[in-house]
Amino acid sequence: KKIRRLVKKAKKVDNTDKLFIDFHSELIYLFKKDALENNKEININPIIPECLGVNKLTYCEGNIFEKYGYTYYCRNKACGRNKISTDTNLMKREWSLLEIFDYYSINIDFNNTNLWQMKHFNSLNDYVRKIGGALNRLNEIRERLKCRRCGEIMSFDWKYPIHDAAYKLTVAECENSKCDEQGNGVYLNHCWACGNIIDGRDNIITIDDYKLCLKCGSGPQKSRDYSQGDICPKCGSRDIESKNNNKYYTCNNCYHSIKIPPPNKITGLN
Repeated sequence: KKIRRLVKKAKKVDNTDKLFIDFHSELIYLFKKDALENNKEININPIIPECLGVNKLTYCEGNIFEKYGYTYYCRNKACGRNKISTDTNLMKREWSLLEIFDYYSINIDFNNTNLWQMKHFNSLNDYVRKIGGALNRLNEIRERLKCRRCGEIMSFDWKYPIHDAAYKLTVAECENSKCDEQGNGVYLNHCWACGNIIDGRDNIITIDDYKLCLKCGSGPQKSRDYSQGDICPKCGSRDIESKNNNKYYTCNNCYHSIKIPPPNKITGLN
Protein backbone atom coordinates (compact mmCIF):
# COMPACT_ATOMS: atom_id res chain seq x y z
CA LYS A 1 0.00 0.00 0.00
CA LYS A 2 2.82 2.40 0.86
CA ILE A 3 4.49 1.77 -2.49
CA ARG A 4 1.27 2.18 -4.47
CA ARG A 5 0.63 5.46 -2.66
CA LEU A 6 4.17 6.64 -3.45
CA VAL A 7 3.78 5.75 -7.14
CA LYS A 8 0.44 7.57 -7.34
CA LYS A 9 1.80 10.73 -5.72
CA ALA A 10 5.01 10.63 -7.76
CA LYS A 11 2.99 11.01 -10.97
CA LYS A 12 1.66 14.37 -9.76
CA VAL A 13 4.84 16.09 -8.55
CA ASP A 14 8.18 17.05 -10.07
CA ASN A 15 10.31 16.69 -6.93
CA THR A 16 9.99 13.19 -5.51
CA ASP A 17 12.72 13.54 -2.86
CA LYS A 18 10.33 14.72 -0.14
CA LEU A 19 7.86 11.97 -1.06
CA PHE A 20 10.61 9.40 -0.72
CA ILE A 21 11.64 10.66 2.72
CA ASP A 22 8.01 10.40 3.89
CA PHE A 23 7.76 6.93 2.34
CA HIS A 24 10.97 5.87 4.05
CA SER A 25 9.80 7.17 7.44
CA GLU A 26 6.52 5.24 7.17
CA LEU A 27 8.42 2.13 6.09
CA ILE A 28 10.73 2.28 9.11
CA TYR A 29 7.74 2.79 11.41
CA LEU A 30 6.08 -0.35 10.04
CA PHE A 31 9.31 -2.33 10.38
CA LYS A 32 9.69 -1.37 14.02
CA LYS A 33 6.02 -2.02 14.73
CA ASP A 34 6.15 -5.53 13.27
CA ALA A 35 9.48 -6.53 14.77
CA LEU A 36 9.07 -4.94 18.17
CA GLU A 37 5.44 -4.35 19.13
CA ASN A 38 4.04 -7.35 17.26
CA ASN A 39 7.19 -9.47 17.79
CA LYS A 40 7.10 -10.68 14.19
CA GLU A 41 9.92 -11.39 11.76
CA ILE A 42 9.90 -8.79 9.01
CA ASN A 43 9.25 -10.34 5.60
CA ILE A 44 8.89 -7.98 2.65
CA ASN A 45 10.46 -10.14 -0.04
CA PRO A 46 10.67 -9.36 -2.97
CA ILE A 47 10.50 -5.59 -2.24
CA ILE A 48 13.98 -6.01 -0.78
CA PRO A 49 15.89 -8.77 -2.69
CA GLU A 50 16.46 -12.02 -0.81
CA CYS A 51 19.91 -13.34 0.02
CA LEU A 52 21.09 -16.30 -2.07
CA GLY A 53 24.22 -16.94 -0.02
CA VAL A 54 25.38 -19.61 2.39
CA ASN A 55 24.73 -17.36 5.40
CA LYS A 56 20.99 -18.00 5.06
CA LEU A 57 20.19 -14.35 5.68
CA THR A 58 16.72 -13.15 4.73
CA TYR A 59 17.85 -10.18 2.63
CA CYS A 60 20.85 -9.58 0.40
CA GLU A 61 23.37 -7.14 1.90
CA GLY A 62 25.31 -6.94 -1.37
CA ASN A 63 28.76 -5.81 -0.26
CA ILE A 64 31.20 -5.49 -3.15
CA PHE A 65 34.80 -6.50 -2.54
CA GLU A 66 36.75 -4.75 -5.31
CA LYS A 67 39.73 -7.09 -5.12
CA TYR A 68 37.41 -9.92 -6.12
CA GLY A 69 35.79 -7.93 -8.90
CA TYR A 70 32.04 -7.35 -8.67
CA THR A 71 31.18 -10.42 -6.65
CA TYR A 72 28.65 -9.75 -3.91
CA TYR A 73 29.09 -10.82 -0.32
CA CYS A 74 26.64 -11.01 2.58
CA ARG A 75 28.37 -11.03 5.97
CA ASN A 76 31.68 -11.84 4.28
CA LYS A 77 30.29 -14.98 2.64
CA ALA A 78 29.75 -15.26 -1.11
CA CYS A 79 26.20 -14.60 -2.28
CA GLY A 80 24.66 -16.34 -5.28
CA ARG A 81 23.32 -12.98 -6.44
CA ASN A 82 25.94 -11.51 -8.78
CA LYS A 83 24.82 -8.00 -7.99
CA ILE A 84 21.80 -6.03 -6.86
CA SER A 85 20.48 -4.38 -10.00
CA THR A 86 17.30 -3.79 -11.96
CA ASP A 87 16.06 -6.93 -13.72
CA THR A 88 13.51 -6.06 -16.40
CA ASN A 89 12.83 -9.74 -17.09
CA LEU A 90 11.10 -10.29 -13.75
CA MET A 91 7.33 -10.59 -13.49
CA LYS A 92 5.60 -7.75 -11.62
CA ARG A 93 4.95 -9.88 -8.56
CA GLU A 94 8.72 -10.42 -8.33
CA TRP A 95 9.70 -6.75 -8.49
CA SER A 96 11.88 -5.14 -5.87
CA LEU A 97 12.06 -1.40 -5.24
CA LEU A 98 14.60 -1.22 -8.07
CA GLU A 99 12.19 -2.52 -10.71
CA ILE A 100 9.26 -0.50 -9.32
CA PHE A 101 11.17 2.78 -9.35
CA ASP A 102 12.57 2.06 -12.81
CA TYR A 103 9.20 1.18 -14.34
CA TYR A 104 7.45 4.27 -12.97
CA SER A 105 10.46 6.54 -13.62
CA ILE A 106 10.77 7.59 -9.98
CA ASN A 107 14.15 9.26 -9.68
CA ILE A 108 15.60 10.15 -6.28
CA ASP A 109 18.56 12.51 -5.90
CA PHE A 110 20.32 10.84 -2.99
CA ASN A 111 22.91 13.64 -2.93
CA ASN A 112 20.17 15.94 -1.61
CA THR A 113 18.37 13.43 0.60
CA ASN A 114 19.64 13.37 4.19
CA LEU A 115 18.07 10.25 5.68
CA TRP A 116 18.82 9.64 9.37
CA GLN A 117 20.83 12.90 9.40
CA MET A 118 23.89 10.88 8.46
CA LYS A 119 25.97 9.95 5.48
CA HIS A 120 23.88 10.01 2.32
CA PHE A 121 23.06 6.85 0.45
CA ASN A 122 24.83 6.78 -2.89
CA SER A 123 21.95 5.42 -4.92
CA LEU A 124 18.73 3.42 -4.81
CA ASN A 125 20.91 0.31 -5.11
CA ASP A 126 22.83 1.41 -2.01
CA TYR A 127 19.56 2.14 -0.19
CA VAL A 128 18.10 -1.29 -0.98
CA ARG A 129 21.14 -3.24 0.21
CA LYS A 130 21.55 -1.21 3.42
CA ILE A 131 17.86 -1.54 4.25
CA GLY A 132 18.28 -5.27 3.65
CA GLY A 133 21.16 -5.36 6.11
CA ALA A 134 19.20 -3.38 8.69
CA LEU A 135 16.21 -5.71 8.40
CA ASN A 136 18.43 -8.76 8.84
CA ARG A 137 19.88 -7.09 11.90
CA LEU A 138 16.49 -6.20 13.38
CA ASN A 139 15.18 -9.72 12.85
CA GLU A 140 18.23 -11.16 14.58
CA ILE A 141 18.24 -8.94 17.64
CA ARG A 142 14.46 -8.73 18.06
CA GLU A 143 14.36 -10.90 21.18
CA ARG A 144 17.30 -9.04 22.70
CA LEU A 145 15.50 -5.71 22.46
CA LYS A 146 13.39 -6.60 25.48
CA CYS A 147 14.43 -5.00 28.75
CA ARG A 148 15.42 -7.77 31.15
CA ARG A 149 14.21 -5.76 34.12
CA CYS A 150 10.69 -4.73 33.10
CA GLY A 151 10.13 -6.72 29.90
CA GLU A 152 9.25 -3.71 27.75
CA ILE A 153 10.72 -3.18 24.29
CA MET A 154 13.77 -0.91 24.32
CA SER A 155 14.21 1.89 21.82
CA PHE A 156 17.18 2.09 19.48
CA ASP A 157 18.58 4.43 16.86
CA TRP A 158 18.42 3.25 13.25
CA LYS A 159 21.60 5.21 12.51
CA TYR A 160 23.60 2.36 14.00
CA PRO A 161 22.44 -0.68 11.99
CA ILE A 162 22.59 1.29 8.72
CA HIS A 163 25.84 3.19 9.22
CA ASP A 164 28.13 0.70 7.49
CA ALA A 165 27.83 -2.41 5.41
CA ALA A 166 29.85 -4.77 7.59
CA TYR A 167 29.11 -5.75 11.20
CA LYS A 168 26.66 -3.29 12.64
CA LEU A 169 26.21 -2.16 16.19
CA THR A 170 23.06 -1.04 17.92
CA VAL A 171 22.68 0.84 21.17
CA ALA A 172 19.28 0.24 22.76
CA GLU A 173 17.84 1.58 25.99
CA CYS A 174 14.72 1.17 28.09
CA GLU A 175 12.41 4.20 28.13
CA ASN A 176 10.14 2.97 30.93
CA SER A 177 10.29 5.73 33.55
CA LYS A 178 9.41 3.22 36.27
CA CYS A 179 12.25 0.85 35.36
CA ASP A 180 15.61 0.90 37.14
CA GLU A 181 17.32 0.34 33.78
CA GLN A 182 15.82 3.43 32.12
CA GLY A 183 18.43 5.25 30.04
CA ASN A 184 21.12 2.60 30.44
CA GLY A 185 22.44 1.86 26.96
CA VAL A 186 22.66 -1.80 25.94
CA TYR A 187 25.39 -2.52 23.40
CA LEU A 188 24.49 -5.04 20.68
CA ASN A 189 26.81 -6.08 17.88
CA HIS A 190 28.06 -9.01 15.83
CA CYS A 191 31.35 -10.79 16.45
CA TRP A 192 33.59 -10.01 13.49
CA ALA A 193 35.03 -13.55 13.52
CA CYS A 194 32.06 -15.90 13.94
CA GLY A 195 28.98 -13.68 13.57
CA ASN A 196 27.61 -14.47 17.03
CA ILE A 197 25.66 -11.64 18.67
CA ILE A 198 27.55 -9.58 21.24
CA ASP A 199 25.19 -8.41 24.00
CA GLY A 200 26.65 -5.96 26.51
CA ARG A 201 24.55 -7.51 29.26
CA ASP A 202 26.19 -10.91 28.75
CA ASN A 203 29.55 -10.13 27.18
CA ILE A 204 31.25 -8.36 30.08
CA ILE A 205 34.92 -9.30 29.66
CA THR A 206 36.84 -6.81 27.53
CA ILE A 207 40.27 -6.48 25.92
CA ASP A 208 41.26 -2.97 24.82
CA ASP A 209 37.60 -1.91 25.19
CA TYR A 210 36.41 -4.75 22.92
CA LYS A 211 33.92 -7.18 24.40
CA LEU A 212 35.03 -10.79 24.02
CA CYS A 213 32.77 -13.14 22.07
CA LEU A 214 31.32 -15.89 24.25
CA LYS A 215 31.22 -18.32 21.34
CA CYS A 216 34.70 -18.04 19.80
CA GLY A 217 36.61 -15.84 22.26
CA SER A 218 37.47 -13.16 19.69
CA GLY A 219 38.25 -9.60 20.77
CA PRO A 220 40.02 -6.78 18.88
CA GLN A 221 40.29 -7.74 15.22
CA LYS A 222 43.71 -6.13 14.75
CA SER A 223 45.25 -7.12 18.09
CA ARG A 224 48.88 -8.20 18.04
CA ASP A 225 48.86 -9.31 21.66
CA TYR A 226 45.53 -11.02 22.32
CA SER A 227 44.72 -14.44 20.89
CA GLN A 228 41.46 -16.37 21.15
CA GLY A 229 41.87 -18.80 24.04
CA ASP A 230 44.13 -16.52 26.12
CA ILE A 231 41.28 -15.53 28.45
CA CYS A 232 37.90 -17.01 29.29
CA PRO A 233 35.31 -14.63 27.77
CA LYS A 234 32.79 -15.65 30.44
CA CYS A 235 34.68 -15.03 33.71
CA GLY A 236 37.99 -13.47 32.62
CA SER A 237 40.18 -16.26 34.01
CA ARG A 238 43.44 -17.07 32.25
CA ASP A 239 43.15 -20.66 33.41
CA ILE A 240 41.72 -21.79 30.09
CA GLU A 241 43.17 -24.55 27.97
CA SER A 242 42.72 -26.84 25.02
CA LYS A 243 43.34 -30.29 26.44
CA ASN A 244 43.77 -31.91 23.05
CA ASN A 245 45.47 -28.87 21.52
CA ASN A 246 42.62 -28.33 19.09
CA LYS A 247 40.08 -25.59 18.36
CA TYR A 248 38.04 -26.20 21.53
CA TYR A 249 39.03 -24.49 24.79
CA THR A 250 37.52 -24.93 28.26
CA CYS A 251 37.88 -22.67 31.29
CA ASN A 252 39.03 -24.50 34.42
CA ASN A 253 37.38 -21.84 36.60
CA CYS A 254 33.81 -21.58 35.28
CA TYR A 255 33.88 -24.46 32.74
CA HIS A 256 32.75 -22.22 29.88
CA SER A 257 33.82 -23.57 26.48
CA ILE A 258 34.66 -21.81 23.24
CA LYS A 259 35.45 -22.89 19.70
CA ILE A 260 38.16 -20.63 18.30
CA PRO A 261 37.73 -19.39 14.69
CA PRO A 262 39.64 -20.62 11.61
CA PRO A 263 43.39 -19.87 11.34
CA ASN A 264 42.87 -16.83 9.09
CA LYS A 265 40.88 -15.14 11.88
CA ILE A 266 43.20 -15.90 14.78
CA THR A 267 44.61 -12.71 16.28
CA GLY A 268 47.77 -12.06 18.28
CA LEU A 269 50.03 -13.98 15.93
CA ASN A 270 52.72 -11.31 15.99
